[in-house]
This record gives sequence, C-alpha cells and structure tokens, in this order.
Amino acid sequence: MLIGLTGTKGSGKGEVAEILKQKGFLYESLSDRVREESIARGLKNYNVKDLQDIGDELREKFGNGVWAKRTLERLQKQIIDNKNCVIDGIRNLGEIEELRKIKGFILIAVDAPQEDRYERLMNRKRASDPKTWEGFLEMDNRDRGLYHLNTGQQVDKCVETADIKIINDSSLEKLREKIKNSLKIFERKIYKTKGNQDIIFNILEKEQLSVNQLANRLDMTRQGIRFHIHKLIKSKKIKILDKTKDNWIY
Repeated sequence: MLIGLTGTKGSGKGEVAEILKQKGFLYESLSDRVREESIARGLKNYNVKDLQDIGDELREKFGNGVWAKRTLERLQKQIIDNKNCVIDGIRNLGEIEELRKIKGFILIAVDAPQEDRYERLMNRKRASDPKTWEGFLEMDNRDRGLYHLNTGQQVDKCVETADIKIINDSSLEKLREKIKNSLKIFERKIYKTKGNQDIIFNILEKEQLSVNQLANRLDMTRQGIRFHIHKLIKSKKIKILDKTKDNWIY
C-alpha cells in the first residue's frame, strides 16, 4: 500500500506519519529530496524560502513530478514487493499525478486553522521556519499556491484532490483519534461489484462528470471510481475532457 501526505505547514502531517510508521510503514518525504539537493549545492543553513526556490527550479527544469519520481526511485523495490510505504511533503498536482500511477495510491490531506499552525511552528522551533507572523504569512501563501505558479507549491489544490481529509483543530489526542478512524478504511476488505464499470460508462455517455461527482452519485469511494475510470480510459471508451479542473472531467 502506498499512502501520500499533503497539507498546510504546521497542520499535523507529522503525527499522521508517526502513526503510519508505528504500523510498519516505510517513510519517505519529497521535502527530504529538496533538502538533499540544497545540501548538495552547499546550502547547509537553508530556510523555507531556499527550499521553495529549489523545488520550483527543478520542477521548471524537469517537470512537476520530478520530486515524486526521485522518491519513487528509492522505493522501487518496496513497491514491487507490495510493502507499505508513506510519502510525505506532496505540494504540487504534478506530484500527485505521478504517484497516482501506482495502483492503490491513497492521498491523505491534513489542514488546521492558520493561527494554530503558526503557533505550532513557533513551538517546534525548526531552524528553517519563519520567526515572525509576517514571515509565516509569506511562506504560507506561497506554500498554499496563492501566487498561482504552475511549477510552484499548490497545497490548497492538493488538499482538494485528497481521498481523505483530516482537520486538526483540537487536541493531539483528538487528532490521533481522527487519524485512526480515517485509516480504518484501509483495513477493510475491498469487494469489486460486477457491473459498476458499465454503470459509470452509461452515465458518462450522457453527462460530463468529475470523480467527486461520480462518487457522490453512486455512493462509491473516489478510489473505486478511479479504478473503473482508468479501465475505461485504457479501453478507449472514454477520455479526459478537462485536466485543469479538480478530479478532472470525463
């Protein structure tokens, strides 16, 4: 199983990662690839802006999925052997697109109120984090994608496409409870209902719908909808009409 983590800075993604590691998941982070690139360039005392700049630069040069590709290269054997892995630090839609090529990939998003996130960053005292409210806002706006750069951070858009969303607006104990409840879905047996693919195809013959709309219409998970969508695309029965919209229109 491959799980991806996205979300705003200071939202609590680390807690999700810790719980998954306790369950035996191997941990990797796209942010670690960026830090490695920074150190290779001689930037040992880097800050968040340095990392954002390097991240953007390599996406511009090699494509938006570059950091996901570099991380998947490290996990190639584990993925082939069907080991449980979690990839943190997803911040661009191109990275999600690359990771969704892996069968069964699940994206979890974590978010929290801005003031709470600022307080957590101040408390964790990471050297690369901003030290003032103004510095935090500048970092946060860029991280969330408010500058609208295609090769930049797009956390808000990544959160919108997540399969599971967790709002961390209470205590640490409440967050852990939300995480565990959300992860229960992965422990269920998955049953493939014969005929769902035909139902989806018949609907899409008449209407243009996104994954979210199909999932709500048929009371199915987005993962299930995507499974059938990929089959229909592969058989050339349907095609993607608009990649610019969340969850794509078919």
